[in-house]
Amino acid sequence: MRSLIEGEVTLDLPEALRSAGTLLSQKINTDEISDKVFEFTMDRLRSYYLDLEYSHQSIEAVLALQPTSPFDIQQRLSAVSAFSTLEAASDLAAANKRISNILRKANIVDIIEVDRNLMVEAAEKTLFDALAAIKTEAAELLANADYTQHLTVLAALKKPINTFFDEVMVMAEDPALKVNRLALLSTIRGQFSQVADIGLLSE
Repeated sequence: MRSLIEGEVTLDLPEALRSAGTLLSQKINTDEISDKVFEFTMDRLRSYYLDLEYSHQSIEAVLALQPTSPFDIQQRLSAVSAFSTLEAASDLAAANKRISNILRKANIVDIIEVDRNLMVEAAEKTLFDALAAIKTEAAELLANADYTQHLTVLAALKKPINTFFDEVMVMAEDPALKVNRLALLSTIRGQFSQVADIGLLSE
């Protein structure tokens, strides 16, 4: 694992394990053994990163997304650790945790399309516009696996997210308003969770 990480080698570990397992497929259950080896490897990585003094919260936030490349895990963990030092980090971690709880209770799993025309409160329009303003840049950074800068760009959402929660009732009586607000929150969570489960940083 250290060789893959320090050598900056991108390797899908479960795929590599299954490929290696085909050589013994007549003697073992390849899928079952590959899964067990992968789980063992992730546990070893937890210990490895704790020894390097990464926080438990940062490690779990990254592994919650179940990334499969050790080097990719390192990149994500470095990004989350850098994000944690930002002034906006604690507010955004708490907001992400709140968003996840709201969406779970509302049984929202996938990202829903947001309709700005349905918005009536200034705070929700401001949040939507702030998200739209950084969407393209965030996507480009993500495509280049620049997770650190991706999260840094998203940090600009701190103020509009806080204002949204202060001034907007998500679970509105009007079903259309409620669903659209849930969709907005789902989109925000989707942006952050491209890198890690940021809400876990607040635990």
